[in-house]
Amino acid sequence: MKTPSEIVAYYEGFPEESRLQVGPFRLEFERTKEILSRVLPKPPARLIDVGGAAGAYSVWLADQGYDVHLVAWLRC
Repeated sequence: MKTPSEIVAYYEGFPEESRLQVGPFRLEFERTKEILSRVLPKPPARLIDVGGAAGAYSVWLADQGYDVHLVAWLRC
């Protein structure tokens, strides 16, 4: 399955390893953490972060006590 060009262009516009730390993306990061905190089981639990790119959420989840396995998608 090919990723739509609009999505690729959007994510190529920002360095993913720092995107969630600046500007409006900080709100995205905080809101996603809030939602995950409500729906995930309490740690310790094993999680798979599929498509987690630079691992921003994986790091945060590991800091919360989860056993996180990151499966990143790489475009070649």
